[in-house]
Amino acid sequence: MGHGFSEPCVACVCQGVLRALDYMHVERKAIHRDIKSANVLLTSSGTVKLADLGVVAQVIS
Repeated sequence: MGHGFSEPCVACVCQGVLRALDYMHVERKAIHRDIKSANVLLTSSGTVKLADLGVVAQVIS
């Protein structure tokens, strides 16, 4: 069984998720609505990606 991520790794993943959400909200006027660990993907280089965009809602302004 694995031992999980270190605290600095968790901080980097959280920062990536928040940046992705900020981009979606500011640039795309969208809200993800289903953030959970299964929808947070990491590339082999450590880049954070959000998945399951089927539950995205458009922000109407």
